[in-house]
Amino acid sequence: MKLIVLLLCFSFCFGKLPVKEFSNEKELEIRILEKIFSDITGKRKVKVYLLGNKSNYFSTNMKKYSKNLKEIKNCKEADIVFLAGRYKNKLPKSCYGKVVFSSRRKDVFIRKNCIGAFFWKKGRPNILFIREKLNRKKVKLPSEYDKFIESLGSRLEKAGGKEK
Repeated sequence: MKLIVLLLCFSFCFGKLPVKEFSNEKELEIRILEKIFSDITGKRKVKVYLLGNKSNYFSTNMKKYSKNLKEIKNCKEADIVFLAGRYKNKLPKSCYGKVVFSSRRKDVFIRKNCIGAFFWKKGRPNILFIREKLNRKKVKLPSEYDKFIESLGSRLEKAGGKEK
């Protein structure tokens, strides 16, 4: 039942993703990331550099469920850096200047180049982008993402902190 509700929610948000194509939640998750990464980069085939304690999980599922996401082992060649789970270190120097996306909401606020996140909260998928970071990286997203874009300024004022 949960899977059906998730599929229906995302079919309305992302009309280009037909519901009948998904066999399970892992496939849904990868297909959502596939669409997000494609819209961020403007490319159909996206080279993804994975970092984090869930890299193996996402690597396996990308190979299984996506023809358009390709994991690469060299950040220099990457279209996007995906922080898959916890990653406590600084980004490798070869990743500097790259667009970073995360599977954790927290990374959006503590990592300078992290423009957004796709994460699960209370069993529901969530998407978050930060307007200022999108502008800084010159990323233009389709209007269907407008409801997922927030301003960092108002968030920092409420939290009483600054971005690192």
